[in-house]
Amino acid sequence: GLETTKSIRSHNTQIPIIILTAHSTDRDKEECFAFGATEFLSKPVTKKDLQSCIEKTKYRCAVKRSNNK
Repeated sequence: GLETTKSIRSHNTQIPIIILTAHSTDRDKEECFAFGATEFLSKPVTKKDLQSCIEKTKYRCAVKRSNNK
């Protein structure tokens, strides 16, 4: 997960990356963001949690794109 995120970020800084993991400490979360994650979810995840995270990520990406115009 983290190495894949790092690799994706080295080629594309715009694509949203939501990391889903069983690791849920603050340190784990910080590490995910340090590697370039856009969002972080820890298991178990409900359908509502996932939908909310996707919507939040879509909104943040849209705002970021509009600010870069």
